[in-house]
Parts: sequence; C-alpha cells; structure tokens
Amino acid sequence: MVRSVGINILFVSLLLIGCTTTDNSQTIGHDTLQAIEEQSKVEKKDLMIQSEETRKNNINAVDYLLPLENSKPRLETITHVMVHFISNAARKPEDPYNPDDVYSIFEEYGLSAHYMIGRNGTVFQLVSEDRVAYHAGAGELQDYPDYTNRLNEFSIGIELLAIGTREEMFPAIPVRVYNVIDPTMIGYTDEQYESLNALLNDIFERNPSIVRDRNHVIGHDEYAPGRKADPGSLFEWSKLGL
Repeated sequence: MVRSVGINILFVSLLLIGCTTTDNSQTIGHDTLQAIEEQSKVEKKDLMIQSEETRKNNINAVDYLLPLENSKPRLETITHVMVHFISNAARKPEDPYNPDDVYSIFEEYGLSAHYMIGRNGTVFQLVSEDRVAYHAGAGELQDYPDYTNRLNEFSIGIELLAIGTREEMFPAIPVRVYNVIDPTMIGYTDEQYESLNALLNDIFERNPSIVRDRNHVIGHDEYAPGRKADPGSLFEWSKLGL
C-alpha cells in the first residue's frame, strides 16, 4: 500500500475546513477559512516540489512518506550519504522484502531513512531531504569530530532491501532463521545497483555540498564499526560510479 501525498493533503484540507465549518461556524469567518485553504495549497505545492526533485535523471521515486515524527527539520548542510541494508527477515524469513512490512518497522521503532530501494530497483522516498532522518545513530567519522553521534544532521540515508552474510546478520537474525532464507535473496540485485547509481547522481546534482567520493558516500559499518554491519561484505562498492 503506497501512500499518496496528494490524497493525504486533500484529506487534511477537507478535514480542517469541515471541522471549522461544523464546529466553529460561529467564531471563524470567511478570511480564516480562506487562509486555511491557501496554506493547504502552499503545503501541497511544497510536497509536489519535493517529489519532483527526485524525478530528475529518470528517478521515478514512489512517495511513501513516513510520519513527520520520524524526522525533524534540517538545519545543517548535507555533506554525506550513508548506505544501509534492511529487511523483515527476522519476522518473515520466507518473505523478507515486503515494503509495507519494512515501513512498519520504521514506524514501530521511530526510525527512518530518506530513501528505500526495493529488490526490483523501485525507489521509495520515505523522508524529504530537507528533513533529518533517523538512520545513522551513534558513531564517528575520521576528520569530522563535530559529526560524532550527529551524522544524521549532515547526511542522506539510503536503505536497500537486502540481507548480509550469516555472521553479519547475527544476532538480529538467529542462525536457525537465517538458514530458512532462500539463498537467492541474500545480497543485492543488479536492479538495486542501477537504481542506487541513478539516485546518487540525482542527489549529487541537487546537493553540490556532497563530494562525490568514498569519503562522503559511506556505509553504516564505517561510521559505527562493531555496532553495525550494513551494507556488509556482499555490497560491491566497485559497482558505484564514485
């Protein structure tokens, strides 16, 4: 179930206007109603612009925005991109890559990323780039002492629906559960690499503050070694045009 931004904005507009005219008809006048309608139009236009930004370079990102409480307004300049893997293998090893299930994980734990790339290369936008997503957590980067435990503020997070090696997934996925997973579902697909490259090109074009190299496009395991293993040893960095 992919959520439609346009429908959500329209619903909010109708809800606001409906509640106003029904419950507050004696106290709220025409000017206030008009102001609400104009604000709704502005918000809808802003979200349309956000969606359009990710459609350059043939990036047809599907809007699947997480609740606003899963992110916050961005105040810092973006300088890094972080690559992750994610799946629902611990709960559904036979069907680990259902986007709706993974979306529910973000909601359940209050986490987020800006983008998620499915096995067939579909790019889902979960958080607008002008907001901070909660994907990096605690960690540090050499030469960036001010980023210690704060990389979320300066980065774009990209989750790929993928599973690493048995060792990388343990203890999140017990061995007995990992052994149930279809071996063809381990690692990454060619379609994901293709979409990731296109998405990165688009991100670089819109964010010239990000240097296009491996010092600024990093894995979660490079920021939090020992705590995080993604994107793991099965991820082929050589397939990225960096």
